[in-house]
Amino acid sequence: EEKLVRVADNALFMLDGSSSMNSKYGDTGQTQWQLVRQYLTERNAHFPAIGHKFGIYLYTPWKEVYPFADYDRAAVAKALESLPAEGKGSTPLWTGMKELEQVLKTVTGHTAVFLFTDGTYTGGPTQRPIEVAERIVDDYDVCFYVISIAKKYENEMLLEKVGALNA
Repeated sequence: EEKLVRVADNALFMLDGSSSMNSKYGDTGQTQWQLVRQYLTERNAHFPAIGHKFGIYLYTPWKEVYPFADYDRAAVAKALESLPAEGKGSTPLWTGMKELEQVLKTVTGHTAVFLFTDGTYTGGPTQRPIEVAERIVDDYDVCFYVISIAKKYENEMLLEKVGALNA
């Protein structure tokens, strides 16, 4: 007998759909962005419907793919089909974190935030995503899960800091 235990009330997915995600990943023959899309589609087919609230957002630029609502496998599948075929544009991670904060103001319960990124981001030195992430963890019942494909040391370190903000 399989017994599922819900460890979070909400799941929010933040996706980096920027042009830097068009790089080939290893020897897969696919881009990083294609793999993110494939992974989400495959996971959605098996994600348990046990009362989660769900939201999927591109942060490059910010766009609701599946606005925060009750999880509905068919509706999420349809929303995932609307994702662009390839990455495009810059990577305003700081702005994405600020937009995430606006969504979290409407959320109750424990929220798992899944951040899919290669760690690159645009913005000046005063726009450090880690500072917004720290505030989010302090102000909301949030845990970050970072799905990183970072290649540069400084990007890896940023994502490691975000992932280490809470247990």
